[in-house]
This record gives sequence, C-alpha cells and structure tokens, in this order.
Amino acid sequence: MDIKKIKTFDWVYISALLVIVIAGVFMPKTGKLAMVDVAIDGIILWGIFVYLVLKIKKLKGGIRKNIYLYVVSLVLVLFSLWNTKNLVFDLVSGPKQIQLHDIGIENRQSYRGLIGLHYYLRGTDENGDRHIIEISGSDYNFMKGNTVDTMVLTYYENTDRLYELGEQYM
Repeated sequence: MDIKKIKTFDWVYISALLVIVIAGVFMPKTGKLAMVDVAIDGIILWGIFVYLVLKIKKLKGGIRKNIYLYVVSLVLVLFSLWNTKNLVFDLVSGPKQIQLHDIGIENRQSYRGLIGLHYYLRGTDENGDRHIIEISGSDYNFMKGNTVDTMVLTYYENTDRLYELGEQYM
C-alpha cells in the first residue's frame, strides 16, 4: 500500500480511533465514569468493524473473490456483539449494591503488558458466590491500609466494575 494513495477519510477515521484509544487509557476504571471506559472499548471494536465494512464495499469481485474478508467481518461483528453485551446490560440495569465478606485485594499485570496494573477486590456475598470486582489504583492503596472483613459497595454487575465504595470508606 502506497502511503500517497491513502485517502483523507482514512487518515481522519484512523486518527479518530487513535484519539479514542488514548482517551481510554486515561479514563478511570471505576466510579461514575466506569461505563465510559467500557464504552470506549466497544466503540473501538465497532469502529474497526465499520471501517472494514466500508473498505469491503469498495472492493471489486464480489463475495467469491473476497470471501476471507467477509468471514473476518462476520467474526469481528460477533466478537463486538459479545464484548459489548455486558455494557448494554449494565447501562439498562444500573449499578447494584452488594455486601461482601472475606474481603481481599490483589493487583495483576495487564494482559497487554504495557498499560500497567489492574486492581481487584475479591469477596463472597451472602449466597456464597465469589465476586471479583475491578477497582482503581487509589481504591487499592486506600483499602490496603484500611482492611475490613465485610463491606457494602455499589458495582456494575455484568462488567464487574466498582461504582462506589460503601459507607465504611466514606
């Protein structure tokens, strides 16, 4: 692909996706803006799918010559649907309050390796179900110094993102 043949639309579209990716890096993982971070991930996936579809429409030769691109598009749309379903469920149902016992916190290296650590709160609810909820680095550091055995918190059930720590931390 010759760099001179890339159209203005392509530059603008790809630049917009990169701006969204950068915004996602700086978006808080918990709190009132937690769903914005999850939505950014969905926007990136759907943005790639739309770009691919726009490019396929311009190709000549029909389905037989471009079958692999159509299969990739189908896989990408299924992947996008699967990854954005929890966002939709959480936006519809809103955050839920839960009481957890046997509280533990942990940090893990990001699967990307470059972006940093992810922090999690672990606990068991009154039904005996285990929950692992993503928390922010500041929540992790605060909870590290202020441990409790039981806590009430508000979180998004499907994406497992913390919305708000309970009154014991306010």
